[in-house]
Amino acid sequence: MEQRSVRNISIQTNQPTIVCIKSGADKTAAMLELIVAADLIRSIEQEWKVSGKTKESFLVVIKPAFGIDKHATDCLVDAELLSLCAGQIKQAGFSNTIVTQARANKNTAEVEFDFGSFLGKYLVEKSWYDADFRISFAKNQTDSRNFYTGCISTVGSDRGWKRIHSNGKKARQPEFAVLFADRLKVHFGFVDAWISFDGNSGSRQKQTQTLMASSNILALDWVMGEKMNLNPGFNPVMQEAMHRWGVTKIVRQGNMTPWENWENPSILSVTLKNLF
Repeated sequence: MEQRSVRNISIQTNQPTIVCIKSGADKTAAMLELIVAADLIRSIEQEWKVSGKTKESFLVVIKPAFGIDKHATDCLVDAELLSLCAGQIKQAGFSNTIVTQARANKNTAEVEFDFGSFLGKYLVEKSWYDADFRISFAKNQTDSRNFYTGCISTVGSDRGWKRIHSNGKKARQPEFAVLFADRLKVHFGFVDAWISFDGNSGSRQKQTQTLMASSNILALDWVMGEKMNLNPGFNPVMQEAMHRWGVTKIVRQGNMTPWENWENPSILSVTLKNLF
């Protein structure tokens, strides 16, 4: 079987990255405006033009956030937003567009992919492996281990981080998340912050009525932290991502006012979680 090791080189750039933020009372209007402002279709077309494939055979895969708990199967992202996103892509001629999970499970076709590093050969959902264009669709929520979860954690939300490094040390969850996103390139990211979840365990619902998108998932995840009135550099996933990919210049387009009355996990709780 073909083995690929595709580094997420689009993240490593000296060019400013645009992160688009859309808010309002109409969810559908905000999503449509966001898709245009963030140049989603143009991003897909750029990859398609160099693929040598027809539009009909070019595979676009959207990976939404699912429940954090390993037994949770419920999709956290608004179903209407997912449908609207997929529909706009199909209207542009890319009919081979699907919504799936990145991680393999008993209900999906699996492919063994060699991630290298501490992870080695690991099962991946086949459509995610085969995808010509990958989209991570995160949910705006806090997390007691990393302060919050974004697009990087969405594609790497599995238990593979329990593998052992060659030096005998157990890998950290952020290492798994970033390695997963690094080896199988993620081309675009969305954040569903129409309804968000804050608090120490990410379980308190808030009406934030905002959507965000970018062609750079590191930049997008960074802006998520800023909207939570948090220094994103505190997030262990962001630390690992910057260690692997470096920093990026960000141009923020939209309302950057932090969420009102937003409650983040305490530094103590995050520290304790990462000790064990």
